[in-house]
Amino acid sequence: MTTTPNTSRSAPIAADDANFPGGDPHTAAEASASTGAHGLQDLSHRLFSASVPGTEIKKQISYIAPGQTAKALMLIYLTFSVPIVLLAILVGFLKYGQMEIGSVFSAIFSALIINAVVGFILLWIACQAYNWVASRFGGIEIVLSDSPDDL
Repeated sequence: MTTTPNTSRSAPIAADDANFPGGDPHTAAEASASTGAHGLQDLSHRLFSASVPGTEIKKQISYIAPGQTAKALMLIYLTFSVPIVLLAILVGFLKYGQMEIGSVFSAIFSALIINAVVGFILLWIACQAYNWVASRFGGIEIVLSDSPDDL
C-alpha cells in the first residue's frame, strides 16, 4: 500500500512524522509495537496532540494596554450586572410591594456605576502593575500553535 506524503503542513517533515495523523499508519503501528511504556506515552502524546512539532511558538505577554483592558472588562462586567440588578429590583418590588424611587436609583447607582468606576480603576492599576513586573522579570508565557484545520 502506498501513501502520499502530507504536503499541506508548513513545518518540515521529520523522520518520525509517520506517527502523526496523515502519516503512514503501518509505520505508526510498528513504532508503537517496538517501543516500551515510555515510548508509548510519547507516541500517544504525539498522535493525539492538536499541534505538529515545529508549528508551536512560545510567546510572552510583555505589555497589557491598561485603558483598553479595563474598558473591555468593565463592559463584560456590565453585561452580566445589569440583568442581575434588574432582577434584584424586581424581587424587591415583589417582596415589599412598592419601593421608593430613591432606593431604586441608589441601588442602580451603587451596583452599576460605582462598581464599574472602581473596577475600572482597580483593573487599570492591575494592568500597570503587571506591565511593571513583566518589564523587569518577564511576563506570562503562552504557547501558540496552528489549529488542525490550518495544517
